[in-house]
Amino acid sequence: TGFWMVAVMMSWAFHFCQRSFMQTYDRQNQSAEDYSLLLKDVPTKVVSEMKLKGILERELNMEGQIHGVCICYNIFSLAEEDQERLKSMLENIVEYDD
Repeated sequence: TGFWMVAVMMSWAFHFCQRSFMQTYDRQNQSAEDYSLLLKDVPTKVVSEMKLKGILERELNMEGQIHGVCICYNIFSLAEEDQERLKSMLENIVEYDD
């Protein structure tokens, strides 16, 4: 039983050391989650990232301060044949800048 007690204590110590390291690392380093936000219920007619960026800069009074905007789509809600067509299109895209 002494072995198991030592093993459990060492596991806990390892857990708390790792947790402390992760918290310290997160405080000292920046990642996308530190300066990103998620907008929900964006009107479906807004499909241009440049236009959405402009709207957000005006509405939030942050002209020139927004680095970028990405619009995500739920392709899994499309019909199966449309998903296949979309996958084919995405494979053939070189670059498009609206």
